[in-house]
Amino acid sequence: METLQQFLRSDRQAARVARLLLALGCVAFLVGELLVQIHPRPYVFFPDFQNDYNAALALHHGLNPLEPAVTWARTAHASADQGAAVGGIFYAYAPIFALVQMPLTLLPLYPAYVVWCVCSLIFLVVSVYACLRVAGLRPSPLYLLLLATAIGLMSIVRLEFVVGNVDIFLLFLVCTSFWAHSSRRAALGAVLLGLACVTKPVLLPFIVFLLWKREFRFALMTVVAFAVLLLAPYAVLGGQALRDLPDIWRYWSNENAPYLNAYAPKNVLARLFNPNPYVQPVINVAALTTIFWLAVVLVVVVITAAVVSPRRLAADARTLFEIGLVATAVLLVSPLTEITYMFLLVIPLLGCYCCLRAADWRTPGLRFVAGGTAFVWLLLCTMTKLPIPWVSGTSVASRLYYSLIPEALPLYLMIAFFALQLSLLHVLTGLSTAGAIRQLVRTAPALAKQWVVDASTAFRGVKSRIIRQAQEAQVSRVR
Repeated sequence: METLQQFLRSDRQAARVARLLLALGCVAFLVGELLVQIHPRPYVFFPDFQNDYNAALALHHGLNPLEPAVTWARTAHASADQGAAVGGIFYAYAPIFALVQMPLTLLPLYPAYVVWCVCSLIFLVVSVYACLRVAGLRPSPLYLLLLATAIGLMSIVRLEFVVGNVDIFLLFLVCTSFWAHSSRRAALGAVLLGLACVTKPVLLPFIVFLLWKREFRFALMTVVAFAVLLLAPYAVLGGQALRDLPDIWRYWSNENAPYLNAYAPKNVLARLFNPNPYVQPVINVAALTTIFWLAVVLVVVVITAAVVSPRRLAADARTLFEIGLVATAVLLVSPLTEITYMFLLVIPLLGCYCCLRAADWRTPGLRFVAGGTAFVWLLLCTMTKLPIPWVSGTSVASRLYYSLIPEALPLYLMIAFFALQLSLLHVLTGLSTAGAIRQLVRTAPALAKQWVVDASTAFRGVKSRIIRQAQEAQVSRVR
């Protein structure tokens, strides 16, 4: 008996040591990857962070951080000899993000870049943790580090560290906003999601998602936070800076749509049909871009609305899965989806993982979907190193190949992952996408009526709460 107890005790100790070593290995990998990417170079190789840093400096001195970008947006026109002067060389976010980065201006440029990258690594780990909490899980440190390491293997993580972009921070804001809501801190969640939407308005469909899910209070607070965070800096910057921002958003959504490193359907269509400095269009009819893009938006919105249940958010894997599905839809309907925007795919990856983790693996088709999810993750890890053959020439075939193969692969990955998530939902619920669309069309009038009733009830409750709080405040002042 004593020998057996000694054996079990030694076995438990060995397991603890193994877990500790594995956790240390994950930390070493994440930190090592960060150090490799931020190693000093003889030239500035973090242009996005430098733009943000300069904007924060301008804001610190009371200057308009949008002036360089709006000057470009108002004078630049797509032509064959302007390929080098792309819009990405300017700060093009709302001034509130420059305000967030203002503390970094206390440091010189390179140390500030290192601090931002370290913060980005922390944001990445917290984002994974927040997603798991949204799914109702409380991961152990080792479990969290293993998943964070799997995400850290993605090639866009290395790219994000190199350029010092904002996308990990935005992923952090989106994930923690839903975590805060699930933890009954809706006001905090609204501020976080509002800041994300102000920084990149392509995230505004998340507010529509909240309305569809009957989270009216959360959605209303997010709209208020969005408006406050958007307008507050202009009290100092003045009305001219406020007029600059719509021009910048218009330029980056339209004239800059053919940008070579952008992969949304609109971007690929713009390279096919719009005059641009990157590739000769197949047909110079810009209206076709708008027509086909609106068709894509309609299809994606209808499919998403059909499969996302109109029930309130809960702390379960289905909620995280639906947030991830909406994140994928956002990338597909966005007027601009650059490679680093694909950080949002972290949410559906974790959503699929949580659903697969809780499912019965004997379910027909589940193993195929699991394999497909793993393959998507593998492609995200190797996407920048895929051996894609290139062609040269000005023939229609060459231009089609260039626009639809090497410069559209991330788009096909997003579409395939969107379809894979629909397939997983079909396997888990038994309801096909076509059946869900038919059901949506059949019940649309009843859904619309019920949505109006729910919205009216919710807003009456908000109004009553505001009146009650005002009365309580008045009574306390009288006392």
